[in-house]
Amino acid sequence: MTQAVRRLFYALGAADYHADQKLAPLMGVEEDLIRMTELFTREFGYEPRPPEPFLDRTAEEVRTHLVSPGDEPFSEADTVVVYYAGHGEHMGDRHYLMCPDSRRTRPTSTALPTEDLVRIFTERNARRLLLIVDTCYAARGATDAIREVAHQVALDMGRQNEAFNGRLVSFSIISAARKYQRAADSAFRTALESAIESGECGGIRSRKLLLETVVEVVSEKLKEQGHDQQDATLATLLTDRDDPPFLPNPRYDPDAPPESVSVAELRNWSRGVLPPNEKKAAAAGCFTGRTEALDHLRTWVFDTEDTSRPLAVTGAPGTGKSALLTEFRRLMETETGEPGAPPPLTVALVDARDKSGDDIVREIATAEGVAPETHYSALKALLRGRLRPFVLLVDAVGETPEAAGSPPPGHIAELLRDLAELPMMRVITAVPTALLTDLGPGEHLDLDDPRWNSEADLHAYATRLLLHPYGPGGEAIRSADEASRRARAIVARSRGNRLLIRLLAQWPAAAHQPFPDPLSPETEDRTPSADPPPIGRVFREALRARCSDDREFRTMAALLSGLAFAHGAGLPWGGRLWPRVMAKVFNNGEPLHSRDVRRLLEVAGPFLVEALDSAGRTVYRLYHETFAEELRATAPAGAREDIAEALRKELTERYLEQHDRPVDRYLRAHLPAHAADVGAVGDLLQDPCFVATTDSATIKRMLDDDPDAWQEAQAALDFVELRERGQDGITDLQLLRIVASVWQSRTMLLRLVLDHSPPLDRFGTIMTIGCTGRVAHQRMTAEDGRHRIVVETSSDGDLVVNVLRNGTAAT
Repeated sequence: MTQAVRRLFYALGAADYHADQKLAPLMGVEEDLIRMTELFTREFGYEPRPPEPFLDRTAEEVRTHLVSPGDEPFSEADTVVVYYAGHGEHMGDRHYLMCPDSRRTRPTSTALPTEDLVRIFTERNARRLLLIVDTCYAARGATDAIREVAHQVALDMGRQNEAFNGRLVSFSIISAARKYQRAADSAFRTALESAIESGECGGIRSRKLLLETVVEVVSEKLKEQGHDQQDATLATLLTDRDDPPFLPNPRYDPDAPPESVSVAELRNWSRGVLPPNEKKAAAAGCFTGRTEALDHLRTWVFDTEDTSRPLAVTGAPGTGKSALLTEFRRLMETETGEPGAPPPLTVALVDARDKSGDDIVREIATAEGVAPETHYSALKALLRGRLRPFVLLVDAVGETPEAAGSPPPGHIAELLRDLAELPMMRVITAVPTALLTDLGPGEHLDLDDPRWNSEADLHAYATRLLLHPYGPGGEAIRSADEASRRARAIVARSRGNRLLIRLLAQWPAAAHQPFPDPLSPETEDRTPSADPPPIGRVFREALRARCSDDREFRTMAALLSGLAFAHGAGLPWGGRLWPRVMAKVFNNGEPLHSRDVRRLLEVAGPFLVEALDSAGRTVYRLYHETFAEELRATAPAGAREDIAEALRKELTERYLEQHDRPVDRYLRAHLPAHAADVGAVGDLLQDPCFVATTDSATIKRMLDDDPDAWQEAQAALDFVELRERGQDGITDLQLLRIVASVWQSRTMLLRLVLDHSPPLDRFGTIMTIGCTGRVAHQRMTAEDGRHRIVVETSSDGDLVVNVLRNGTAAT
């Protein structure tokens, strides 16, 4: 029998310190405990335990009464969050939580070692535990001490009989301040409330809030509130991928419209006045027309004799290929087949932007209900045995920028051809006309063909956008007659291109704008024979028209340009990555902030999409690839190189803080692709901070893209495999190769090797010698007392000798 999921929240702290006069009273602690309990109860669905906050208890009372002896042990399904607010002190080698009877001169007997909180809950078989320490110096002793205690708990329990289920499987700690920082009274709690309320941690599509994102946003909020010398930190020892998550997203809506709607439409929908039972229908009602095309796709799925080749939906940019596939998925998910039959279909819509064939296979496996890691041959065997159709819709094949880091569209096409040959597979893909030959012979549906593009459908589409630019649920902004007249002009001007219709219909009409209406007689020739304006130019002018002035336009364009060059699903709002990096590249170094991203989502909402990355985190991307092409075409020279370098520097800064804050997932996942864009794979493989945060599989994938980088990669690969296998798995030869290849010019990487404690002390002395000149003719020598070493160089240079004695550097 499945156990019910319980979320249990424990709030404890101390405000009155009567035993030690040097510990000042904390006036905000009592309110912190109350407000944190309300936050976790209201927003995250936790039950308060005990019912009232545990305030001003002695260390002994915390140990004996925080978890009542009469309480049942935690079950496997329980998630436990423990919050402590008060004074924290680091004395000796331990971090202590100070209680009312605590004395700094007698911490062992009067204070509570922070790691004791872990022991209290693991003794009762807590399996999923989040600890939030809101004290001074919280990260100094707490992170290291708790990591060590939790590690020992995991090892001890792991040695028990395999049938024992009480092992800690997920453990993280959030600290309100770094190890050298003081924490202001109530600052962390206020910042956390602000972060959750702001929406920066997650939109309505993400099921959970990632702890690392929450911590980043809290740190930004602390700065906004004037606490410049306080940063929240995160350390994670164990994880089961946050399922169930510690922080369910309070904004999550399982009935949200598909990703094909813009941020402006999504936000209007989420705060709309429609009753809940009408919201889902309203989301589906965003699609207009194309009934003949949808009927044709359905006929192909069910009635076509030969479906052994993919059906390609093609057409010029902006003709609505993605929207058609999204609507067809919705219709197929409601398909029931014969009367009385169960739903017969499996339907999967995969966005191929920046995805490899392996990525697509993983998404198909998930839709089929098997492990994502299922091998392709095994997955094909399962699919071959299906009795009912599997409808695979693949969007945006070949629509990513042609850069070294992007998967070749031909590889995707080869995979789709192979899948289509399976008897019950129905493969439909949106593909540019230029790539039709890659898919091979097969049927295609060209949305430029007037057969699929009736005037009535286009007029209805334009009219709907003019009446309700951001979706149903609000009051119409025009009369029906006015919308109909303007719709006819827009359809004529766009020559049937739905993206142009969308841009022109959503053109802002505010009187203060200095920019002309694109449909006014003074600005455009609107005769039926006139060519439609370029989509990119209309997008840029529409963005400009939505901005209050030129300065705001430059800020918005800088942030959008970052999305145009991004890899993967998009860039996250939460944290500093997006605004910080793009300020360096596109804003002349003038800082950009989270408030600028907030303004962007308001101003440029019609041009943006809210999506999810592979970790389920909210990210943002441009609504259409044509917008990205326009921004890339008008970007400053060398923008790709500048972005790759700025991202690499960002990773370096974050890695040096890694004990307090994890490196952003975007950097770990996509920095190699940015390096490949500019031919810098070899340089990245010699960057010590990147090597310290990556894995061997990533390095090998990078070498597939750039085989010439093997020489630079060898030491990095040796080091990463050392870290993955542990110290016992490395040979003396590999260890010497790492040292010899990195000591001269990569001293930081050698320091990282030493930090990870490889067994360098197995050698009495390691000596490396090099010269700043290139090896060729000149002879230089050095001796270590017993050995004479000769180096030949082509020109004069400094002789560099480095000695490692018993694992310690001595130059």
